[in-house]
Parts: sequence; structure tokens; C-alpha cells
Amino acid sequence: MNQTPDQLHTDQMKDTVAFPVLSAAELEECAEFGTRCSFAAGEELFRTGAQPFDCYVILSGEVCIIDISTEEPTYLVSLRGGQFTGDIDLFTGRRAAASCEAISQVEAIRISPDKVREMLVRQPTLGARIWRAFQRRRELLMATDFQGLHVYDSVTHGWTAIKSPTGVVVPL
Repeated sequence: MNQTPDQLHTDQMKDTVAFPVLSAAELEECAEFGTRCSFAAGEELFRTGAQPFDCYVILSGEVCIIDISTEEPTYLVSLRGGQFTGDIDLFTGRRAAASCEAISQVEAIRISPDKVREMLVRQPTLGARIWRAFQRRRELLMATDFQGLHVYDSVTHGWTAIKSPTGVVVPL
């Protein structure tokens, strides 16, 4: 990996709009829309190219968002208890732009994209906070040199793969 979780962009992690820590009451609200799950250290929550992919509200432990579009995977962001995964792509139907991996034992709430939409409507205060975070994360990503992956589908040949700007091909 190009950087360890301890070497992440500290300025980005200080952005409390993009990476808020939810209160105990907000975590309870999230629980109404998802299911509890756990992951061992090293286990993937979702992989680059996944479609659809879920939002995970981290209750305990730590996960990292990983960019695999470069020749060597790079840690982008570390998320801990009270924080959540996801960005605008949860609503667009686009594939996940990055992977998410548990760095330690993780307890989380898994929320499907449809349930995230429902939560935005039924819990408007929490929903607005999550929506702003998703928007800000996209702004931060667009301000970097992140190029992401290109998805190649072949319905007739029965395969799907993603290709990074550096030529790395990952079958899905």
C-alpha cells in the first residue's frame, strides 16, 4: 500500500462535513434502516466495481477506503466508530469507485441504497447530514488526481472487468 492508515490525508479527515461522527441517537436512527454485521480484520466490506454497494455505519473498529486504480493500492480514508461509508454513487447506480476493507474487527450497520434513500426522507435531519457528507466527499475526490476505474462489460461474452488509468485490469 502507498500509505498506512496512520498516514492518511489529515486535512481531509478534519473535514467534519465530509466525515462526521454520528451521535448515539443518530446511530439508533440508522439501525432502523439496516442490519448489524461484523467483519474480521482484512475482510472486504465492498470491492471496487461493486454494483450495487451498501452503506456501512461503523459502530466499532476501523475501515479504510482503498484506491486500487493505481499500480499500488492507496489508502484514501480511514473511518471509525460513528462514521459511515458511501458517496453519491449510492444513488446514481454507478459502480463503487474504491474498495473498503476492515483494518480491525468491525461491527457495523449495513444499509442498502434503497434504505438509505428511505432514511433521507423519514429522518430529514440525519438525512441532510448524510447527504451533505456524500456531496462533500465527491467534491474532495474531484479536487484530487483520482482517476478511478473504467468498467468494461461484455454481455455477449459473459465477462465484466475494470481497468485503471495505469492499465491494471481487475475481473469482477
